[in-house]
Amino acid sequence: MKIAAFEKKIGHSFRDSALLERALTHSSFAYEASGQASGDNEVLEFLGDSVIGLIVADYVCETYPGRPEGELSKLKAAVASTLGLAEIANRVKLEKLVRLGKGEERSGGRKKKTILAGAFEAVLGAVYLDAGYDAARRVLRPQLEAAFKRLKSSEVVLNNYKSA
Repeated sequence: MKIAAFEKKIGHSFRDSALLERALTHSSFAYEASGQASGDNEVLEFLGDSVIGLIVADYVCETYPGRPEGELSKLKAAVASTLGLAEIANRVKLEKLVRLGKGEERSGGRKKKTILAGAFEAVLGAVYLDAGYDAARRVLRPQLEAAFKRLKSSEVVLNNYKSA
């Protein structure tokens, strides 16, 4: 997949293409390429985690008004977890663009949920730095809508210990 196709898929064209390149660079690749990991996506992943948390919290409060905090937390966790973010990463075909070191490539890194979730967090962090909160929200919101459509309301209730 080409970068332009990925940008179209997520709905954001980067003004600073270096941000996207860094977001797609796993530490294994950065280390092999330069002997250090300073050009990897870990700081963007850290930032993206917080950006995603805020956007998801805002979404669940808006979409599920009146629900108790415990239930909102479970809804948020269902989507913002490693598994949930890896599913979103797969949906946008992020595995085709992540730059991995040779060892990570050989060990199946493109299919590892932690790598995919981290890369998606890094991409959202990069979108945030490139164009701000509203841009990050525009990228993530359609993914949230798709993810929550797949959640069954019975699963949400059963996972809520207060309701159970």
